[in-house]
Amino acid sequence: MVDHWCKDEGSESCVGCGVRFTIYERRHHCRACGKLFCSSCSKYRSQIPKMKIPQKVRVCKPCLDQLRGEEEDDDDQKKKKKKN
Repeated sequence: MVDHWCKDEGSESCVGCGVRFTIYERRHHCRACGKLFCSSCSKYRSQIPKMKIPQKVRVCKPCLDQLRGEEEDDDDQKKKKKKN
């Protein structure tokens, strides 16, 4: 278990949609924030450069949006450097 992950016992339902976890609806950790989500709310995949994770791993939608925003910011900075 990664140190920032929530404990499985710490949540009875998905942080994203509230669905209760059962033997059929499993818990999944977002690799970026460590919170517990159902499979639908954690179906996204992304690299996590700040954590030095180069391969695409399971993330939640809020983290995916944040990671994409950071990626766009990095691209903008690279473009500015090329112009100078």
